[in-house]
Amino acid sequence: MQKYLKKLAIASALLLSCSPSSTSAAETDSSLSFLRDVATNSSKLLAPSAFGIPSAWTMGWRNGFVAGALATNPRSYSNGSSSELDGSAAIGFGLGNPLENVGLDTYVGIISVNPKASNGSWYGFGEDGNVSFKLGKTFFTESYDSISFAVGVNNIIAWNAAKNMNENYYGVATFGSALNVGNHIYPVSVSCGAGTKQDSNKSAGVFAGLGIGLNPIVDLSAGYNANRWVSGLNFSFSRLENPIIRHLVLQVGVDDLFNHNNNRRGVFIAAIPFSL
Repeated sequence: MQKYLKKLAIASALLLSCSPSSTSAAETDSSLSFLRDVATNSSKLLAPSAFGIPSAWTMGWRNGFVAGALATNPRSYSNGSSSELDGSAAIGFGLGNPLENVGLDTYVGIISVNPKASNGSWYGFGEDGNVSFKLGKTFFTESYDSISFAVGVNNIIAWNAAKNMNENYYGVATFGSALNVGNHIYPVSVSCGAGTKQDSNKSAGVFAGLGIGLNPIVDLSAGYNANRWVSGLNFSFSRLENPIIRHLVLQVGVDDLFNHNNNRRGVFIAAIPFSL
């Protein structure tokens, strides 16, 4: 990746060193066209992921994240409450280089974040959880479009309540590019794949998702995941100068968007990426 970013930086520096006043109209148009190409290719490196849809991208060497999530649950309970919040947490870490060889991601999911354990003890955080893996490879074209392929397995290691979930083996391909619409450039990504237990953790299913970068902070995505539609917004503040929120990534979305399975859920995720 550093090789591609270096090329873009050199091209941008050359453009900034040009003096429009000393060029003809044709040369100016050519420079503006070249500048737009550089901006488009730069945007392709920012292709967004789709909410609720697995992608083929891996995190890369010693990159990771910690995250917490809250989801609404529309089921009814004996105490008369019509909904509750379902909390969970996760940590992910990447090894390998998906450009030079392959990338390997490891994810640890914490299903139970309750302060009190199910057996009544005083500490219940992490009593239910699982481990998942993803192995992926990324290729770039000369114009910086990307195509990635990955295989993964969810819940390969599980403890306590997570043992009731099936292992899900899946494969996915993700294409990243950018669209020019008028005077605007929008990073885009498309992911397609299938899993052995993708459909409500019971049977095989396919999935597909589309992500669009509306601006440097906000991404919009929509997709179909085995038996339900999903949609969400992703907020990344890395370009802001605020030292508190610039390392924060937020996702707000809806699972089972059209309530096909009578299980529409609002989902809120806060993540902090890191590198070691």
